[in-house]
Amino acid sequence: VWKLQDIMTDEEGFSKEFETKMHQTIKKVSFDYENLKYNTAIAQLMTMLNDFDITVMGDSIAKGLFLKDNKIMRIERNTVKLMQEHYGVSIENFSLFGQTLKKTVQKGFFDTYLENNAHKPNKVLVIALGGNDCDYNWKEVGEYPDAQHEPNTPPSEFFSLLNENVQKLKKGGIHTYLAALPPVYSDRYFQNIIAARADKDAVLHFFTGDVTNISR
Repeated sequence: VWKLQDIMTDEEGFSKEFETKMHQTIKKVSFDYENLKYNTAIAQLMTMLNDFDITVMGDSIAKGLFLKDNKIMRIERNTVKLMQEHYGVSIENFSLFGQTLKKTVQKGFFDTYLENNAHKPNKVLVIALGGNDCDYNWKEVGEYPDAQHEPNTPPSEFFSLLNENVQKLKKGGIHTYLAALPPVYSDRYFQNIIAARADKDAVLHFFTGDVTNISR
């Protein structure tokens, strides 16, 4: 229960109606646990979670997509679906293969979301982006391995775009959360992704012979 309260605590606050429901839930769940009524306690928590209107904007990881033999494959029970099943909530998964923060901003996805949801109660947006932003044009790297190369979205631009849009969303009353990037298995990424797009020996030269630089 207290974990749930931590999730809901935000400087912008929630609607008074929702805060009232939160306190009622804490009271009821505490009473049910003390009286060993675990099923009704969990049911009460699930009911409260359903009051959230959650949207995820992410990339292939959130969508459960991956490359195999240069073909896009799908994991049916992806991360978002597992969250839905575990918590019993509905989540709109607005994630795309190859999506970046820069593309999301350029295509106006944040602005459109804000126009449709600003100042509506209990709107939650999870931003699960960044992996493709810090990726490189590996074909170009393979052609010029001794040159300096920038990622798809340079760090300064990435943080500027992220800060600007998070602040804009928060001002619109959207409860915004950032998902951390998952760890990368360097050797597998090098063999499955980079080697399929570029001269792997040349790219290895760019990495000074050490593919673990990918995860660093």
